[in-house]
Amino acid sequence: MPEIIQSASVLRDAEAAFEQAAQRIRHERVPATLGYQSGSFDTEVRWLPSLGIWAYFGLPPRGKSEGKRFWNAFGIGRPEGLVSIVCEVNPSRDGINRRTKGAFVKMDDSRLLACHRGVFNIAGGMKAGFVRRHFRGTWLTATEGSTSTSLISVAEIGSPDFGDSLRNFVFEVARIKNLARGK
Repeated sequence: MPEIIQSASVLRDAEAAFEQAAQRIRHERVPATLGYQSGSFDTEVRWLPSLGIWAYFGLPPRGKSEGKRFWNAFGIGRPEGLVSIVCEVNPSRDGINRRTKGAFVKMDDSRLLACHRGVFNIAGGMKAGFVRRHFRGTWLTATEGSTSTSLISVAEIGSPDFGDSLRNFVFEVARIKNLARGK
């Protein structure tokens, strides 16, 4: 059965591979201000014009519930000025942390997947059952310690379809959020 990676060193390697997979897609670095619920910060994001999305890979900024997680934020459209985050894929940096919304999963055949727990934030909240019923994407079950967890496959790292899968995930999150908002 697929397994959620827990080792800090393997998680660091997986995060580096995730970022490198995005870097291999033609991109440009663009200055932007990332806005999030409790603030914003100035940084550079990668604009991936062939996918129509931008990406930020790193650690949470000071004051944004840093914890022990990576912070990988994604948005739609060419970034300019203050940009809104559509979704985040934030795996733990060490061990099991079910509060993080991302995970790296090692498949039985050793493929590495970036995954998401299927919990998305919008004003007013969004129930997990809503996401489960309406999200169009690949779900999988992986072991996480002594339990099994249902996850959405974001993208297979190293796959020729990596960029398309990542784009499809980001656009699907935007769609499901709009559906939940009644738009």
